[in-house]
Amino acid sequence: GAFASSGAPAFAREHGVVERVERLAEAFRAAGAPVIHVWHVDEPGHVDSARNAELYRSIAAADALVRGSWGAAPVVLPLAGDLVVEKQRMSSFNSTTLDTKLRGLGARTVVCCGAWTNWPPPR
Repeated sequence: GAFASSGAPAFAREHGVVERVERLAEAFRAAGAPVIHVWHVDEPGHVDSARNAELYRSIAAADALVRGSWGAAPVVLPLAGDLVVEKQRMSSFNSTTLDTKLRGLGARTVVCCGAWTNWPPPR
C-alpha cells in the first residue's frame, strides 16, 4: 500500500506476521474463544484521523487507508463469527466499540497481535 517503503511489508514477511496471526486466530476459534479484528479505516478527506496524531497526518497526506480502497483492505480476513472493530485513533479503545464488545463477552484476558504491535522494527 501507501507505506510499502516504510519497511512494514518486509518486516511482516521476515517475521511471518500474517501466518502467525492466522494460526493464532484459528487456535482461538478452535478453543471457542472470540476473535476480534481491529482495523484502521478512514473516510475520504481524513478529517477525523488527521487530527489525532502526527502519524495520521502522514496517512492523510498519502490518502491511505480510505474505506473501500485497496490500501484499507484487511490482510487477515474475518471468518464467520469473528468480530470487527474500526478505529481512527492510535488506541483501539478510544471512540470504538472494542470495550463494549469485550465487556459483553465477559473477557478477562486479551491477546493482541499484528503487524504494528511492536513497530518500528529494531535497527
